[in-house]
Amino acid sequence: MLIADDTPLKVQRNYGNAVYVKEFAGDTTDEELKHLSVYLSSIARTANYRRLEKRNWRSLVLNQLNR
Repeated sequence: MLIADDTPLKVQRNYGNAVYVKEFAGDTTDEELKHLSVYLSSIARTANYRRLEKRNWRSLVLNQLNR
């Protein structure tokens, strides 16, 4: 199980399952959920999400999209 949240305090007891996203502030050009979708698709076959390094997920996605 993964948790996507913009507030680290909310997931402090489950940080190994956390994917931190940017807060949505109403910007109509915000693409955070689009990027999260790409990331989640890329790790869908991962056996153990807790062991997966998730801190730089956004950079991985942007690199993948810029290819």
